[in-house]
Amino acid sequence: MKASTKELKIIIEAIAQGNQKALERLFDIFYDRLFLLSKSYLKSSEIAEEVVADVFFNIWKNRERLPSVDDIVTYMYVSVKNQSLSYLRKKEMSVRREQFNEENYPGSDHTDDPENKLISSEEVDRINRAISELPEQCRIIFRLAREDRLPYKEIAEILGISVKTIDSQIAIALKKISSSLFKNQKG
Repeated sequence: MKASTKELKIIIEAIAQGNQKALERLFDIFYDRLFLLSKSYLKSSEIAEEVVADVFFNIWKNRERLPSVDDIVTYMYVSVKNQSLSYLRKKEMSVRREQFNEENYPGSDHTDDPENKLISSEEVDRINRAISELPEQCRIIFRLAREDRLPYKEIAEILGISVKTIDSQIAIALKKISSSLFKNQKG
């Protein structure tokens, strides 16, 4: 299901006023795409369902603040992404704790010398700055494709746009990032 920007604004206002039917409508509009996004991170339908349900629960719980959100679509995708990544981090921390308890501490790895980390950190900062300068839709598409490694077809479904649009936006992003990095190296 899709909804116009105008319809979404009406739905958001109704949710902010406590209208549960409006929340159900928002759920109907976004559930499938949000579920696919979460499942792409978590590789589990059951956990993805929980994550999306949690996001909608938080929307309802904080409904008074909802009208102040500039772009509800981006807000929901970012919420699901963050919630999914948070779940993965908690799971990873749990696994690490178990491994640490079961094994002796292996000691320091000499490949992690501070100079290598500093260079890597500086490069990452430059790339992140270049990405943050991209137009909003271009940046979202780039991050979903490159950082989150979602297939173009899945991104198209999530954002409700064509695969061709994604392809052209990725090309634009790469050109702008390369240009920005090249400028920074010269200057």
